[in-house]
Amino acid sequence: MKVWRVERFSVEAINYETSKLDINIGNTFDTKEEAYKNAINSINQIVDANLYYREKLLREIEDQEDILLYYINKRNELIVEAKLENIGVDDIIL
Repeated sequence: MKVWRVERFSVEAINYETSKLDINIGNTFDTKEEAYKNAINSINQIVDANLYYREKLLREIEDQEDILLYYINKRNELIVEAKLENIGVDDIIL
């Protein structure tokens, strides 16, 4: 009897008699359809988790950009004020 095993996101047919121990692991299925659906579902979960993590990282980067722009503007204001007061400042306005 053939069963289907999902391993490393691929589906392969295996002989039930020689793989009885694998049947209870959770990565072996009675039908090819079940095996494919399970493999696809597993990959979907990984993709969803990675998309969520990516969105979180992008929000953090945007927050950091806002913070950086705030401090650059403050720095530029101080440079302008210093120059208006005839204080020699070598820094350039960004």
